[in-house]
Amino acid sequence: MSSEAGEPSSDDNILEKGDSNRAALDRLTKDYQDLSEKAQQLLTEKLFLENEMNQLKKRSNRLEEELSNIRTPPLIVGFIQDVVDEQAIVRSSNGTVFLVSVNRRLDKSKIKPGTRVALNQDTLSVVEILADSWDPLVSNTEIIDIPDVPYSSIGGLEAQIKELKEAIELPFENPQAFSDMGIEPPKGVLLTGPPGTGKTMLAKAVANSTNATFLGLVGAELAQKYIGEGGRMVRELFEMARQKSPSIIFI
Repeated sequence: MSSEAGEPSSDDNILEKGDSNRAALDRLTKDYQDLSEKAQQLLTEKLFLENEMNQLKKRSNRLEEELSNIRTPPLIVGFIQDVVDEQAIVRSSNGTVFLVSVNRRLDKSKIKPGTRVALNQDTLSVVEILADSWDPLVSNTEIIDIPDVPYSSIGGLEAQIKELKEAIELPFENPQAFSDMGIEPPKGVLLTGPPGTGKTMLAKAVANSTNATFLGLVGAELAQKYIGEGGRMVRELFEMARQKSPSIIFI
């Protein structure tokens, strides 16, 4: 049965509904895209804020650690004199000697005479092993890798130069010959004379001739107020000489 003229057909109704559905779908798609972009933006902001919060936490922890260090009483620097069973005899920086305990977490094999340690200010117990450090006086020792002072620049001391060559250079350059003959080479040479007579130049000339490092220290600096200080400085000086071997020590 045909529809009357002027009345919309069922096909027209279907087309109108289809257009309406497509428009609604387009709006939903656009809304979904907008929401997705907004969600991505919020996620990015969230990650940024979390990263900033982590940075602030790290900074807060560092500040708390610094504040704790500021509030912690300072430690006393000392040196091990001797080890007695589970305890140690230490000499503090002011020269006082104490018999103290050693923290159990420390490596006992490293606790030996001459070791530089940190002492608790209240109990004076050894709480930390410090790295070796040269005494300031030893650190200020005159050090010349190979002095530019040949024997030819020294006049009037030919006899002394000959004796130095026999006492220092020969054992230095040919130690096996002394060992074969059963001769113990000298451990050192004593140079005497008033200032300005060439003692320092002779020592530098020996270092130049043997391509050795020259270490010069004023002897008066080894005379210290506290017992054991001078001996420790001598040990440090010779340890420095071993590290820069071959070397000539002039005191």
